[in-house]
Amino acid sequence: MIESFKPGMETEISSLITSVYEKYISRDFSDQGRQVFTAYITAQNIRNRYDAGHIILVYKDGPRIAGIIEARDHMHICLFFVRAEYQGRGIGRMLMNSLVEAIKGKTDFLEVNSSPFAVPVYEKLGFHKVSEQKEEDGILHTPMKKSISESRIQIQTMKISDYSEAKVLWNGTEGMGLRTMDDSREGIETFLKRNPETCFISRTKGKLTGIILCGHDGRRGYIYHTAVQKDHRQQGIGKKLVEAALKALEKEGIKKAALVVFKDNDQGNRFWESMGFTLRDDLNYRNRVIDERNV
Repeated sequence: MIESFKPGMETEISSLITSVYEKYISRDFSDQGRQVFTAYITAQNIRNRYDAGHIILVYKDGPRIAGIIEARDHMHICLFFVRAEYQGRGIGRMLMNSLVEAIKGKTDFLEVNSSPFAVPVYEKLGFHKVSEQKEEDGILHTPMKKSISESRIQIQTMKISDYSEAKVLWNGTEGMGLRTMDDSREGIETFLKRNPETCFISRTKGKLTGIILCGHDGRRGYIYHTAVQKDHRQQGIGKKLVEAALKALEKEGIKKAALVVFKDNDQGNRFWESMGFTLRDDLNYRNRVIDERNV
């Protein structure tokens, strides 16, 4: 059963966090990090943060607190722990869903600095890495983020009427290689006619915020020109577009997909790696220009 924090719970919550922290997490912290975190989870500091406006929810099994989640500013998760013997029962997901309900309408996303141990847990709950692992005050953490306004993000099949907006997005995206003929309105229209069900856009409040071109030759799928508006990144839009394209390919009987990324496009390469696209170092990529006007 999920309940809001009540004064007097802080001692049991501190004990719960301490037991899980010592079993799974403390080994990843330096001596300084252990001191900082231990001070943060004292009963008095938990109560002080609640009095300052932090949201604290608990899961209770009868009279016993089995899990806890704490957030500040309606967006940043400070603490998220489930007793070891209660893990694997969906309690963490229930706590997360209850937090999302509590902050609905106040933010579009949740963020967290995850311990190394908890990264897979947050990924299962829909969070993605914003950057690589960092160390601060002796505490190792990975910044992660999750969009909670998914209903506002619409994934749609791309139409040629979307071209003007798509071209603006492509022109403003770093690491994007565009061709005068292939990527002209006529070129994209030809591609969409050949691949009417495998190219997608995302719209947020009516605005085109992402795009993916995808097609196949009956044997392999190929992905091109995937881009998300800069001010809409880290919301899971790129992932949704890729998943939509792969699902469409699978529906058409395609069992494998490939793509090309510039070597110096570090952000793009990290994204595709996170989506499960592996790097082939046993191949040489070759092409030949047929029409010299297509520069």
